[in-house]
This record gives sequence, structure tokens and C-alpha cells, in this order.
Amino acid sequence: MDNILNELFEKEKTLSIYNERIWGIPLWSCIKRKYRSKYLFIHAKVPPMSNHPKFYLWPLVRSFIVSFWHILKLFICSEKKPNLFLGFMRLEQMNGLYMDKFIEPIILLSEVKDKYVYFERGRSGIHISPRSIKNIVWTEFIDNFCTLMSCGLFPFFVLFNWKTYGNLIDKINYLFPISLKERFYIYYITTRFLLKALFLCLVLKRLGVKRLFIPAAVIHYQYIAACKLLKIPCYEIQHGITAGQTYTYSGEYVPEAYPDYFLTFGKSSLKDSLFGLPLGRMINIGCAFKSFLKERNVVKLKNTYLLLSEPEITQKMVHTIVELAKMYPEYTFHLRLHPLEVLNQCQGTMLSEFANIALVDNIINSTIVCMDYEGVIAENTTVLYEAVSVGVKAARLQYNGLQTIHFEDEPRDLFFYMKRAEDFSSFANEFDISDANVDLFYSTFDVKTFNTLLVR
Repeated sequence: MDNILNELFEKEKTLSIYNERIWGIPLWSCIKRKYRSKYLFIHAKVPPMSNHPKFYLWPLVRSFIVSFWHILKLFICSEKKPNLFLGFMRLEQMNGLYMDKFIEPIILLSEVKDKYVYFERGRSGIHISPRSIKNIVWTEFIDNFCTLMSCGLFPFFVLFNWKTYGNLIDKINYLFPISLKERFYIYYITTRFLLKALFLCLVLKRLGVKRLFIPAAVIHYQYIAACKLLKIPCYEIQHGITAGQTYTYSGEYVPEAYPDYFLTFGKSSLKDSLFGLPLGRMINIGCAFKSFLKERNVVKLKNTYLLLSEPEITQKMVHTIVELAKMYPEYTFHLRLHPLEVLNQCQGTMLSEFANIALVDNIINSTIVCMDYEGVIAENTTVLYEAVSVGVKAARLQYNGLQTIHFEDEPRDLFFYMKRAEDFSSFANEFDISDANVDLFYSTFDVKTFNTLLVR
């Protein structure tokens, strides 16, 4: 896939695709996630990952009304909030509370105190409580208001920027042919994007925001665009680790299309352009969530191991866990699915035939779950790195069609590598990580370094 990505990035650079701008905002940044994904599907048959929530009318209506009140209060209240945090949409349970594990621990451990506001958009309008933080503002009003406005205004945006849109369409057509329907989609989605960025400028100025922290730039680029217009520094907080290029982060570095700084969880991520930004704009702050995990009393499930699956490898993982259950009846094997993953009927039936196989809940935080087991087994999921960072041994699968991807500086003693089912015995009885460098990927949270960002 790397060859396909390099080819795509080179084409983007040759086309100068980021040069098509309105108000200085590159239009390609508004839509590149969708069309980069489409390019990969066409040329490498990599299916796009869908995370669209179900449609629930009443929660959407309720969240719109409550969000309107939240936004109205921001304009009525004169209190300034210099720090704006954007929430990660997937919340996880810990000690009876729900937490965005990437952002909320930073708020709770740093000196930000009450000088912040946390913007949250619920999945299909659903907001979960109780929460560990306050100052939460729902954003559905902004999102839906701009959506409605763009339906009527996008023809005028196109009319007044006809040459810019024409150039953008020509460049996308060079990557792959797009239909008339897709052209209208591009007109509409970029108009919605620009309107939201303009609305956010009003909100940010009213709040007196001096810095923005986000967990995923590709999802929240409207906020980045607003900050660029207002010259407010923007920090992206790492929400996962990657071994190499991705269609989400990689490609040509364009300052107007990226956050100003990238805050990493560990030293291993401090690599030039790994997350789209040059090394000089990357800062290791460590992983704040690890500090909360130290307070938890853990009782290990005896002779029980957790297998972690992902949507792309579901069938392979089902075959693997069945093979292990047959070969090692004295052990129990639990399977945890990715939040976007579902077993089909045949797979569910196959697993139900074994008393020592169980499908476990995937709502509780993955790192917390891993701590309850004697070990975890998977292919390439980042949860493996989370597990070893809290002292849980992990095995990586290299059979049944499963192949591991490695970091260049990955310590060889960090994981056990299973090349066949028979290797499980060695993993369970002999492998130990007590001497491994478990902080390389998820370091201890550096409170002092983060606090310096609050006074920049």
C-alpha cells in the first residue's frame, strides 16, 4: 500500500492541489479524507472504514435544542475561556464515569483548571453521562445550522468562486473520474465547511480562545481553519500510533492544512512527517491516561487470554481463536471486537460451540480490559502497545494469513511473536516483559511540558 500512497502524494504535489483556496483555506483539506480513501479503494482495494452512527430522530432534535442553549450562553456570558478542547466522539467507561481518554485526563492533570471549554458532538445526538469533567458544550446546533444554510448557499459560493472550483474539479479528475453527483457533493460539503469555519470564528472570538487542542485533525479541520484565520495556535493530540504512512496524515506538508503542533504520547512517534508535520513541530507530552490506570486494583483472570480483533481480519481471528481453544482446552480465550466490527451469524455460531471461548464487551476502555488478563494476543492493533505500556504481556500473530508491521525502533523484546498455534505455550509459560522498554510508545504524562503550552 505504501507504493500507492507515495504515488497519490506525488500526484497531489505535482497538481498543486492545495492551491485552490477560498479565504486562504485549501479546499482539498475539506474533502481529502474521503477522496484519498476512494483512491486507495480503486488502486489497492482497501475498503473505506465507515463509522457513521445510526439515525435517531429524538436524540438529534433534543441535542439540537440543548446545543442552541449552550451556544447562546457562550455569547451571553462574558467569561473568557482561553483553552478550547475538542472531544473525541467515542467515550469509554472508567470507575462509573465516562471519559474521553485522550483529552479529559490532560484537563484533569494539568494546570488548565477552569479556564477551558470542552466542545462535544454526540454520536447521533447521544451524549453519555456522568462525566469526569465540566464545561462541556454540545455543538450540534453549529453543525446542523451550517448544514441547513449550506443547502441554500452553495450555488452562490460556486458562482462567486467558479474558477477555483473548476480548477479543483479538474485536479481531482486527474486522480480519478468523478461524476456530476460527486461534483455537487464537493460544492455542498466545502460550502458547509467554510460556513462552519466562519461561524466558529465568531464563537472563538467571543470566548477569547488563545489555543485549540484537538484529537483528530482530519475530522475537526473546520476548527483548524477558523484558528488559521484568527491566528490562534492549534495543537493536535495523538489519538493512536502508526508504524508508517497513512492516507489520514501523510503527504505534502502545507501549513494552512495542518495544525501548528502535534503532541505525541511517546518518543517513538517523534519522527519527521510521521503525522504530517515536520519534527520541529512535534512535542512529546506522554500519555495522561496512564496516570489514572495506576490507581486501579487489578485482579487477573487466571489462565485467561484476550484476543483483539479488527474489521479487516475478523475471519482470520475467528479461525485463530478456535484453533487455540481446541489445542489448549485448559485455557480460556476471550475475543474483543473493534467498536466498528460485527460478527456474522456463521462466525458467532462457530465461537458458541466452545465452552472456553467468550465474546466480551467492547465498551469499557481497552487498556483497562487488557489489565484483567494474563496476556493479550493480536496482529497490529495499537491496543497491543497500550497493553505493554501498563505491564501486560502481548503476543503478535504471524500465521493464518496474519502479518505484523513493525516500527523501525521497536524493541525486539517488547512482544512475543506467534508463528504457529503451538507457540502459545511458550508465550503463556515463559515469556516476560519485565525488562522491556514499555514507556517507548506511551510515556508517563509530562505535566510540566504541557503546562508550558498554556502560557505560550
